Amino acid sequence: MPLPPRHSLFSISRFWKFVSDFGFRISCFFLLSAAHAGSIETFDGVVTAGTVTLDTGLLVIKPATGAAVQVDPADVLRVQFTDTLPGDNLLPGVILRNGARVTGAFGPLTEPQVKFDKRGLLIPGGEIAWIIYQPFAAKFAAAAPPGKTGALLAGGDFFEGTIKAADDKTAKIMNPVFGPRTYTISNREFAALILRDPRPSAAQYDVRTSDGALFGVDTLTLEKTGLTLKHPLYDGVKIELRDLVEIRAGASRYQPLTALKPARVELPPGRKMEQCFAVDKTLGGDPLDSLGAAHGRGFESVLGVGATWEVPAGFNVLSIQVVVPAGVPPINRLVFAIYADGHPVARSGPLSSNDKPAPLRAALGPVRSVSLRVEAGFPTNATGSGLWLEPTLLRK
Repeated sequence: MPLPPRHSLFSISRFWKFVSDFGFRISCFFLLSAAHAGSIETFDGVVTAGTVTLDTGLLVIKPATGAAVQVDPADVLRVQFTDTLPGDNLLPGVILRNGARVTGAFGPLTEPQVKFDKRGLLIPGGEIAWIIYQPFAAKFAAAAPPGKTGALLAGGDFFEGTIKAADDKTAKIMNPVFGPRTYTISNREFAALILRDPRPSAAQYDVRTSDGALFGVDTLTLEKTGLTLKHPLYDGVKIELRDLVEIRAGASRYQPLTALKPARVELPPGRKMEQCFAVDKTLGGDPLDSLGAAHGRGFESVLGVGATWEVPAGFNVLSIQVVVPAGVPPINRLVFAIYADGHPVARSGPLSSNDKPAPLRAALGPVRSVSLRVEAGFPTNATGSGLWLEPTLLRK
């Protein structure tokens, strides 16, 4: 039975940027402390390294010294269970329309319900967006054009066509010009089959496992031996503690600010945008992960630039690391200011290029917009620029 294409308005490149960011978020925890098995970061910015276990309804972390601490999952931004850093490759299995990844063998997509033996799942075929046949990096997937069906070839090319049949080992595609084409896993010619565009999940939690699976859920049931997922597509799936890699706040509670387009950027008179404001890089073009941004998010703005973003409904906290770059003469001390709907809500102390990155956090409340501005501290005619690293909107 032919599987008709389904088109989406969601940008495939945005989806794969989301997937790549997920891997970066995991990697930043490994850097916290190689001496401990895991880490927990809560929404108030506190990071605790230690051995992570589960209890009924709670996460438990035991630091190297001191007593164990119980943490409510609702208060958690990220949890990493192991110091063994997994790669960010997509592994054989499927990607669902909601962005979840289910690894392992599965049955034919021509069946109304596709069977996944490993987890005892039956998922409607129409919910499967991609089939992954070979491991590959998430950035490789961005080569697939949005709104198209076909195969992403191992060399990076895309073969467009209508999907006629598929399972975890073969695929049949009909191209109107080149005719039918059959792929088998043995010839390793193709990396993935694209049936429809996925989109990031807007779940409360994202759960990643050691076999490369990723599940978005709104409810978790925690017990000492593991957790149970609650979701219409994979309700009741149990994941043992030993198989957990990470739990983090999902997209409905966690939003990198620079993933949103600024509503406006106010420039000093006579200055051009590229001279004053650069997103996810420095003004000189350097990546921000080389300057302390764990997964490369942030921006640099010169003194006097005001960058404003609309705040998605429900997000009420902004968390940032701020630092003055090395190129600014130490005599200049700059202040990083946050405004909500035009009113000041948080300011850093005066910082120079000799200072380390400092945390800056603002409780926004129910606001429409947030503006970030670097201002002169000392002297009053100070000049320079500031780096805003990992600016993140949170829903608390």
